[in-house]
Amino acid sequence: MVEWCPKCNAMLTPGTQKCPRCGKRLRKKNGEEYTATDIYWLSFTTLGLAMIPIVIIIIGAILCIVLSS
Repeated sequence: MVEWCPKCNAMLTPGTQKCPRCGKRLRKKNGEEYTATDIYWLSFTTLGLAMIPIVIIIIGAILCIVLSS
C-alpha cells in the first residue's frame, strides 16, 4: 500500500515516520504513540484553555474594585 504525505503529497514508503521531501512528522494511524513533545503541547494547550475563564474573572474583579472606588 502506498502512503502520501498530507502536507506535500510526496509518495512515501509504508512505515515512514518523517517525510523526506518536506520534513513533516507522520503519525501512525492507530494513534497510540505520543512523544514527550506531543504531551507537553497538549498539556500546555489544555492548561491555557482552562486559565481563560480564571483570567477573565480576575480582570472583572479588578475592574469592579477600581471602578467602585
